[in-house]
Amino acid sequence: MIKVLGERVLVKIFEEQTISKGGIITGTKMPSKTNKGVIIGVGKLVDIENMKVGDKVVFDKYGGIPIALPEINNDSLDNDFIILKQDDVIAIEE
Repeated sequence: MIKVLGERVLVKIFEEQTISKGGIITGTKMPSKTNKGVIIGVGKLVDIENMKVGDKVVFDKYGGIPIALPEINNDSLDNDFIILKQDDVIAIEE
Protein backbone atom coordinates (compact mmCIF):
# COMPACT_ATOMS: atom_id res chain seq x y z
CA MET A 1 0.00 0.00 0.00
CA ILE A 2 1.03 3.61 -0.40
CA LYS A 3 1.07 6.28 2.34
CA VAL A 4 0.04 9.74 1.14
CA LEU A 5 2.05 12.59 2.65
CA GLY A 6 1.49 16.28 3.27
CA GLU A 7 -1.26 18.16 1.46
CA ARG A 8 -1.83 15.45 -1.13
CA VAL A 9 -4.65 13.04 -1.93
CA LEU A 10 -4.66 9.68 -3.73
CA VAL A 11 -7.51 9.43 -6.23
CA LYS A 12 -8.88 6.39 -8.10
CA ILE A 13 -9.69 7.74 -11.57
CA PHE A 14 -13.12 6.85 -12.94
CA GLU A 15 -13.09 4.71 -16.05
CA GLU A 16 -14.28 6.47 -19.18
CA GLN A 17 -17.71 5.14 -20.15
CA THR A 18 -19.65 5.43 -23.35
CA ILE A 19 -23.33 4.77 -24.01
CA SER A 20 -24.38 3.29 -27.33
CA LYS A 21 -27.53 4.35 -29.18
CA GLY A 22 -29.18 1.21 -27.82
CA GLY A 23 -28.38 2.24 -24.25
CA ILE A 24 -25.55 -0.21 -23.63
CA ILE A 25 -22.88 1.18 -21.28
CA THR A 26 -19.34 0.16 -22.12
CA GLY A 27 -16.20 0.90 -20.17
CA THR A 28 -13.14 1.76 -22.17
CA LYS A 29 -9.57 2.17 -21.00
CA MET A 30 -8.73 5.20 -23.11
CA PRO A 31 -5.34 6.91 -23.00
CA SER A 32 -6.96 10.19 -21.95
CA LYS A 33 -8.62 9.53 -18.60
CA THR A 34 -11.47 11.56 -17.19
CA ASN A 35 -10.76 14.22 -14.63
CA LYS A 36 -13.10 12.67 -12.07
CA GLY A 37 -12.42 10.13 -9.37
CA VAL A 38 -12.84 9.08 -5.76
CA ILE A 39 -10.41 9.85 -2.95
CA ILE A 40 -8.90 6.68 -1.49
CA GLY A 41 -6.14 8.25 0.63
CA VAL A 42 -5.30 11.61 2.22
CA GLY A 43 -2.16 13.14 3.69
CA LYS A 44 -2.06 14.40 7.26
CA LEU A 45 -2.06 18.06 6.21
CA VAL A 46 -5.21 17.83 4.05
CA ASP A 47 -8.19 19.85 5.28
CA ILE A 48 -10.34 16.85 6.28
CA GLU A 49 -13.36 19.06 6.92
CA ASN A 50 -13.55 19.60 3.16
CA MET A 51 -11.92 16.43 1.71
CA LYS A 52 -12.02 12.87 3.01
CA VAL A 53 -11.72 9.30 1.81
CA GLY A 54 -14.75 8.35 -0.28
CA ASP A 55 -15.43 11.83 -1.67
CA LYS A 56 -16.07 11.98 -5.42
CA VAL A 57 -13.96 14.78 -6.87
CA VAL A 58 -13.25 16.71 -10.04
CA PHE A 59 -9.59 17.63 -10.46
CA ASP A 60 -7.32 19.66 -12.71
CA LYS A 61 -6.74 17.49 -15.80
CA TYR A 62 -3.08 18.52 -16.03
CA GLY A 63 -2.28 18.31 -12.32
CA GLY A 64 -0.96 15.43 -10.29
CA ILE A 65 1.20 12.39 -10.87
CA PRO A 66 -0.35 9.24 -12.42
CA ILE A 67 0.63 6.09 -10.54
CA ALA A 68 0.08 2.36 -11.08
CA LEU A 69 -0.89 0.38 -7.98
CA PRO A 70 -1.16 -3.29 -8.98
CA GLU A 71 -1.86 -4.33 -5.36
CA ILE A 72 -5.14 -2.37 -5.52
CA ASN A 73 -5.94 -2.71 -9.23
CA ASN A 74 -5.44 -6.44 -9.87
CA ASP A 75 -6.87 -6.49 -13.40
CA SER A 76 -4.16 -4.39 -15.06
CA LEU A 77 -1.18 -2.11 -14.60
CA ASP A 78 -2.94 0.91 -16.11
CA ASN A 79 -2.42 4.26 -14.41
CA ASP A 80 -5.86 4.35 -12.85
CA PHE A 81 -4.66 6.34 -9.84
CA ILE A 82 -3.28 9.83 -9.43
CA ILE A 83 -1.62 11.67 -6.56
CA LEU A 84 -2.82 15.28 -6.45
CA LYS A 85 -2.02 18.33 -4.40
CA GLN A 86 -5.02 19.40 -2.39
CA ASP A 87 -5.21 22.57 -4.52
CA ASP A 88 -5.56 20.53 -7.73
CA VAL A 89 -9.00 19.32 -6.57
CA ILE A 90 -11.49 21.68 -8.19
CA ALA A 91 -14.80 20.39 -6.80
CA ILE A 92 -16.39 17.70 -4.64
CA GLU A 93 -19.60 16.04 -5.83
CA GLU A 94 -22.35 15.98 -3.22
